[in-house]
Amino acid sequence: MDKISAGPSDAATPFLLVTGCPRSGTSLLANELMRHYDVAIPFETHFIPVFHFWRRLYGDLSQAANRARMLADIYLFSRLWIASSKTFSRAGIVRASILITEPHSRDIVAGSHDFASLVHCLFQSFAQLNGAAHYADKSAFFNPVSPEAFARALGPIRIVAVVRDGRDVFLSWQTTWFGTTNAVTAARTWRQHVAVINARTNNREDALILRYEDLISNPEKTLARAASFLGLFARPAPIEPDLVAGMATAPEHAQLKSPPSPRSTGRYRLEMPGWQQHLFQRLCGDVLTQHGYERGQAATGRPMRQFLEFILAPVAGLPTATGRWAKFLLPVVFLIGGRGLCRQYTRD
Repeated sequence: MDKISAGPSDAATPFLLVTGCPRSGTSLLANELMRHYDVAIPFETHFIPVFHFWRRLYGDLSQAANRARMLADIYLFSRLWIASSKTFSRAGIVRASILITEPHSRDIVAGSHDFASLVHCLFQSFAQLNGAAHYADKSAFFNPVSPEAFARALGPIRIVAVVRDGRDVFLSWQTTWFGTTNAVTAARTWRQHVAVINARTNNREDALILRYEDLISNPEKTLARAASFLGLFARPAPIEPDLVAGMATAPEHAQLKSPPSPRSTGRYRLEMPGWQQHLFQRLCGDVLTQHGYERGQAATGRPMRQFLEFILAPVAGLPTATGRWAKFLLPVVFLIGGRGLCRQYTRD
């Protein structure tokens, strides 16, 4: 691989992002972009807002030694993130992750000069190893992270955000290890995700919203729209990205190996109880309408269950919230001597 370089021009190069609420189709979009367009996207990284927030722990990042320490911790963070993913084949995901760039870490550090350029160089290295001219990050955080956090960390960005009917998102969450079975928590979380996306797209030219349903019903046109917005060029022939093979080892992503199915849209009409549909209408009706989704059913039965879900919604989110706080605090754990223990965890 050629030596990685980064110069002043990188500050004006928009960093490409694919994001959205988990289970909204971000993985589908990322993999389809890689199949048909000249771009490399690793298994979702999640480290950018975390390490930018804690960047002062590493001192002056104009110093190569400090950037090297940060990059080493980014790799350790990535190993922990992959090890904690409960359903994937670890080996398959590693091959599709930024960890493949670790042998080139010296070049990445040498080619950078601050946090933003370090991230650009890291992703550029990943793209070169995958034979692609462009790179992007695909990260779907359960608790919404504002695109502004990425802009503060990286400078100019171009972001494609995928929105899916929140009721179908909730049904999908119930089948995963990271989601919630509480309708109130789901509705509020989905509304927050769409709100931060809408805030970025209002009167701006660097953000584009795509609906999951359009990606399913008209994939070629919707994919071309995303690629044009991101400035990507079509491949001479489709490829099968490593990310597809890695992610498809998890039950919740097994469908990535098959063509998108219309059966994945509008499932809530048959599978969601009427009282839960009514909850979504009460809490998110205006947002559903804004993005072209139909109104839900009127409430039918289970008033006590509905009342209990409202009361218990904050408690229902505590187990997964604990894990997310732990991930956010990892740079501090590394700083106070936890690296050895964390490395041992990734080897178990």
